[in-house]
Order: sequence, then C-alpha cells, then structure tokens
Amino acid sequence: MSQKDLNLRQRRWLELLKDYDMIIDYHPRKTNLVTDALSRKSMFSLRISEAQKNDNELRAKRVHYELSSDSKFQIGSNDCLLFRGRICVPKNSKLVQKILNKAHNGTMSVHPEVNKMYNDLKKMY
Repeated sequence: MSQKDLNLRQRRWLELLKDYDMIIDYHPRKTNLVTDALSRKSMFSLRISEAQKNDNELRAKRVHYELSSDSKFQIGSNDCLLFRGRICVPKNSKLVQKILNKAHNGTMSVHPEVNKMYNDLKKMY
C-alpha cells in the first residue's frame, strides 16, 4: 500500500487476514470479469456523484438539504443526491444516454419494452 497510515477498516481487515497464508495477485481487468463488473457499478455511481457536483441546480439542492431538516432530499451512501430515495440525474446528455443504454442493453434487462424500461428507471432515477 502506498499510504502510510491505515484507516480503522483497513486495520480490521489486516488483523483478520494476518493469520492466513495467502498471496495477493493482481489480475488485469480483462481477465477478472466478475470484479470488473462490480467495480464498474461503483464507478458509475461515482460518475453520477461528480456530475451532480458540477450541476448548478443539483448543487443548490444539496445545499438546501444540508440546511433544511424537512427536505425531501438526502445524500446516499455513495455520496449521490437522492430525491425521495431516487438518484437525481443532472441534465447531462451523455450521462442520461449511458443510463438508458445500461437499462436497455444490460445483461439483466432482457431487452425490455418501452413501458417496462420507463417504470424500472423511474424506481431508481
């Protein structure tokens, strides 16, 4: 690890793993498809979070949430701004297109019809 001090979670993992005889190997992204799929999901959340912070309207909503206790907004575990539990998507055409492509062509979607795709996306965004 390149950082000098470990945080509490890293220390607990180190304590748990120190008694095991193991070797940690790096697997390039192309050969490690399961991990790649999991990391892409979190990277997509990070991408949405960054886009939210660059959007003036959503930045104002975030400030309103931080100042108001009765706000219908909240901050999710991935630092994304949520409205009534749904992710706020900035008016970023590339990001919206990416979400639509993931919903339409994703491995779990089985090529949904328009109404089903709309209802599925409405639950999340």
